[in-house]
Amino acid sequence: MELQQKPCSTSPVARGSTVSHERGDMTKAQLPRKRGRPPAGDHGKPSSEYPQLSVRVPPETRRQCALLARRLGLAQWQVVRNAIAAYYRSDPEPPAGQSRNVSSSA
Repeated sequence: MELQQKPCSTSPVARGSTVSHERGDMTKAQLPRKRGRPPAGDHGKPSSEYPQLSVRVPPETRRQCALLARRLGLAQWQVVRNAIAAYYRSDPEPPAGQSRNVSSSA
């Protein structure tokens, strides 16, 4: 008894061939999606490229930061950045020899 193979797909594209699209002809919704998680940093920059800061805080402080981040819909690093910027804005006078030039994109 001889087995006959049937095509698996009714697609006009042959198996193993590729179909290319000109990006100029495609709308944003039609463009292929990039793999992985989107950049979480400011202006589309990956936050993994930022310098790293490690601090030890009491468990309650960490919990409060996490809760605040969740409530505001921000990453924890953004909550910390905003808190530092708010501290600088509220400080009446910077220490001698230091400027108040602190930028915040919040």
